[in-house]
Amino acid sequence: MSSSSSAQCPGDELKSARLIGVPVREGDQNLFLRLGLDPQVTALVGDGTPWSRERAVNRFRGGLAACEEGTAMWWVLYQRPATNHENLDDFVGFLVTELNDDEVELGIWLAPSHWSQGYASEVVHSVVPLLHIRFPDAQVVGYVAERHHASHRMLAAAGFRPDGQRTGRYGDTVIRHVHPRHSAG
Repeated sequence: MSSSSSAQCPGDELKSARLIGVPVREGDQNLFLRLGLDPQVTALVGDGTPWSRERAVNRFRGGLAACEEGTAMWWVLYQRPATNHENLDDFVGFLVTELNDDEVELGIWLAPSHWSQGYASEVVHSVVPLLHIRFPDAQVVGYVAERHHASHRMLAAAGFRPDGQRTGRYGDTVIRHVHPRHSAG
């Protein structure tokens, strides 16, 4: 993670009780690769297959490009107080939000050592109001693999409502969850 990296997601830090989210920059690619190349993590993303290095790098670069275009906001999540964002002991994961047509999709990538500790729920509660402001005409949604029961429970606890099954971008079955601000026509 180099402080001289030029490309960066615009925006402010995101704070919750135990986490701080720092806008992603180009130098954060190696952190993303720690998750994108971890079969435990990718088993719960898309079709559940392990990711190649090329796929993970392309996903990161695509997200950073979307940030620069103003259609996404990505944050690196650290435990608070994280005074040194280079300290890997404080690294928790990524929060990814991307605008696709009339919806902004929310994605949370956590390191397995931070699963089942309430971090995902905490960060969702912090970011949803910001997403409604930043993308006022978009539905805030989460697409969750049918098999990822913990994410379904977390989104329900955050006020999201299931809105039916879809075929995900990787051909798998996902459940679309919509934040209530836009769930009813």
